[in-house]
Amino acid sequence: IPRSDTFKVENEYSIEYMKGNEIRKGNDKLIVAAGSMLKEVIAIEGKMAENGLRPTIVSPLFLNPFDEKYILENVDNYQEIVIIEENVKHGGFGSCVMEFLNRYKKSDKLKIIALPEKFIEHGKRDELLEEEGLRGESLLKRIME
Repeated sequence: IPRSDTFKVENEYSIEYMKGNEIRKGNDKLIVAAGSMLKEVIAIEGKMAENGLRPTIVSPLFLNPFDEKYILENVDNYQEIVIIEENVKHGGFGSCVMEFLNRYKKSDKLKIIALPEKFIEHGKRDELLEEEGLRGESLLKRIME
């Protein structure tokens, strides 16, 4: 999938080594949106609210090492932790978080939304993300499942 342009998040936050940033504070679900997926999650925030979901949205900033302390402190505060990444599921950021949560027997709350392990044809970025469930309505559906 072609690279994305950068974008600016409305609220100010500091960059601290190994620390993620809460972009929005919500309830029910904790969405950790890695890299360009933050933009996609923010774009469907209104539609999530229309469906009764007001999640906490986090930008991890660092994927390896990630903010283990934040994840562990918050895993019991949410019904589900959703990792969204523009990478394949196996061996990606979500797998690292799952391995970490397995140590504490808490990985049952984790959902990983990622690219499928298959060859993805060339095309326009927005169309490919939508087709693979990482943008717009298709991403919303995967989060709400």
